[in-house]
Amino acid sequence: MPEISVIIPCYNISDYIEECLDSFRKQTYTDFEIICVDDGSTDDTAEIIEAYVKKDSRISLIRQSNQYAGVARNNGMKYAGGEYLLFFDGDDFCEQDMLKQMVTSARRHRSDIVVCDIRSYDNATCEYIDAVGYLRTSYVREFEEQGTVSYRDIPDYILNFAFSGPQNKLYKKEFIEREGLFFQDSKRDNDEYFVCLSMALAERISWIPDKLVTYRINNPVSLQGFGEAEIDVEDIISTARYLKAGLQERGRYEIVQRSFLNQILIRYVGLVEAQRSLSNFEKVYDFVKNTVFPEFGIDEMAEDDMISRVEEYRQIMNGDAKEYLFWKMKKLQRDSGEQFPFPFRRIKGYHRIAIYGAGNIGRSYYRQLKKHSNYEIVGWFDAKAAMLKDLEGLVSVPDEIIPGTADKIVIAIEEKKTAMAVREFLLAKGIAEEAIVWSV
Repeated sequence: MPEISVIIPCYNISDYIEECLDSFRKQTYTDFEIICVDDGSTDDTAEIIEAYVKKDSRISLIRQSNQYAGVARNNGMKYAGGEYLLFFDGDDFCEQDMLKQMVTSARRHRSDIVVCDIRSYDNATCEYIDAVGYLRTSYVREFEEQGTVSYRDIPDYILNFAFSGPQNKLYKKEFIEREGLFFQDSKRDNDEYFVCLSMALAERISWIPDKLVTYRINNPVSLQGFGEAEIDVEDIISTARYLKAGLQERGRYEIVQRSFLNQILIRYVGLVEAQRSLSNFEKVYDFVKNTVFPEFGIDEMAEDDMISRVEEYRQIMNGDAKEYLFWKMKKLQRDSGEQFPFPFRRIKGYHRIAIYGAGNIGRSYYRQLKKHSNYEIVGWFDAKAAMLKDLEGLVSVPDEIIPGTADKIVIAIEEKKTAMAVREFLLAKGIAEEAIVWSV
């Protein structure tokens, strides 16, 4: 039997399935099988897969009537012979050493789950995007030596540590069977229950910081595109209710409650912004504001407990849908398309600026500062400077920070706990409190 079973639900993805399958056939690790489950496609997806089945014995095809991806994944599991399972999407693709890296980590750490990072591919612009948020390694830095985490280690972040989709996770099959995990049969978000509950139950989760999966966005045939004429709002809340009930039944809800609430906040702000028609946008906006947030207690959360989307939360709670759209448009114009706007108003009157953090936020800050000739970047620091080969010569280790060199040192870290730890480090180095800025 193969060591890894890759399960791929497929529905009308004839334009993408070849790229997906080819990316697996190029893997440096070869002890795997691919189980494609065609979910009643009306195009030639199944016929394309059949051609691959004939030329590669590791690939098989199961056909079912259209019952959505969750049912397809569950059916695929029934036929999986691997010790490890990977639930991939047929419109995504992967790096050629993905399986090798992930199974190596699983063996080394005896992991229930292995998580890797993701990059995005914009199907509309044909551009690759090193987006943030798919794997938040800042939450697990203090556990790097032990190599694994669980809900006991990071209860406030365990559901936010990694993307809530399954395609960047390798699962120990024995763990899935022991916990009785399955995917829901809902139209969308059928993976949220499985992924989030598994993260809350796993005893050993290891991680790989490399971007080994490419996630296709702006795909018109994806259910996550939200292009239907009228969205079913009850469908988009049912999965969250089911997840909460599952956490409660397993005795995890009270432990991971803060993480769960942030998962709901981040997910449903994203759902609002994902809508493609004004009518659906207004419908989802009102539903999230008046039903979702009150039902789960998001409207009673302290902003200090929110790990992201705080500005969006304020706008939703204090305005209507059209006001939100206007605010978002102005924000994008002001930020020049950057996801993390540099806090220029906080450094007004100063020009010698240092940046602490060289992740996606730090790089965004650097790009924005370089556009303004009246600012001088006098330092860029990160604890992992030696590992950032693409920024070699630009980024230094924090020990090289010299008080007085910069007028302001800006912390480019999203997670508050980590940012405050950096702030304490800077104060201990002799940096004046008024010279430290954090405004992510």
